[in-house]
Amino acid sequence: MRLAHVGLGEWGLNWAQDVLPQITDAKVVAWVDAHPKTLATAQVKLGLPPGQCFPSLEQACKATAIDGVIGVVALTGHETVARTCLDLGKHLLLEKPFVPSAEIAADLARAAKAAGIVLHVSQNYRYYPAVQAARQMVRDGTLGKPLSVDIEFARHAPSLGYRYWDIEHPLLSDMSIHHLDLMRLVLGSEPAEVSCWTWNPPGSPFVNDPVGMARIRMTNGAVVCYRGSWLSRLPDTPWAGVWRIECEDGLIRFTSRSGADSSLDADALSVTRQGKAEEAIPLPSMDPFGRAAALRAFLDAIAARGAVDGAATAEDNVRTIRFMEAMIQSAAEDGKAIAVG
Repeated sequence: MRLAHVGLGEWGLNWAQDVLPQITDAKVVAWVDAHPKTLATAQVKLGLPPGQCFPSLEQACKATAIDGVIGVVALTGHETVARTCLDLGKHLLLEKPFVPSAEIAADLARAAKAAGIVLHVSQNYRYYPAVQAARQMVRDGTLGKPLSVDIEFARHAPSLGYRYWDIEHPLLSDMSIHHLDLMRLVLGSEPAEVSCWTWNPPGSPFVNDPVGMARIRMTNGAVVCYRGSWLSRLPDTPWAGVWRIECEDGLIRFTSRSGADSSLDADALSVTRQGKAEEAIPLPSMDPFGRAAALRAFLDAIAARGAVDGAATAEDNVRTIRFMEAMIQSAAEDGKAIAVG
């Protein structure tokens, strides 16, 4: 599979150095960035041949045969990259969040489906063993129907070298979108109604709210209590958070993703059956995982001419974007209950 890599900033370089080399049946044959300085820096850092570096995707496609595109640009450029790929007839794996609105996402998903283009979103938190095992337990009804779910995410951004202090929704769109997507995946259900509150503590370096909590009612009847913070003084949680899924016959606990898609150290899962002691559940091996597994699912979907189970397709991701929009709307209206639809 011959790929063009669009977007060579810091995260794009990470993709090039740590992710793409893991998938040996994919070959990057063109590198694209609209900013000359960024493109020149990538050439030096990655040792790229100048003849395979381009200022636009259109030029890259004219110069070389390309099957698909990896898009690692800023959110403001996501829709442009997606529409360019649709115009050129190229499959696309795009970083999250997909696009700024569910309306745009739905339009792109429809267009991709009509054109036979595989359009995926890199919701990389899906591709970890604890997440996959918890999802399978819920699907199989191992402990009966889910009743209530408690999820906590806690990190202290100033200690992490975080620098996006002025983005509009630092918690809900930059971070919580991962957790919202996992709620849909793991619980096998859609959000019916959300009530969300966010705030910005005194002395915060953030311009907008980095802390929040929500009550979410799913269509299968389960109620989720979600808490997230970029300014937590608690011990750090893994990036996917700490999950407790109370079911009819017991409790599923799991944590996932230690960071940067480089380790499975944080992945753990246990069950506590009614009246019995907690039992650690061995997790299946997973190679690749994280973003590399998202890339693997993308390539497999192209080969199979259709989605693979659990993949974050554009059509599926529209619902995650709408979920996020409902959370943002509720927070703006002081926790008003919003039907997700």
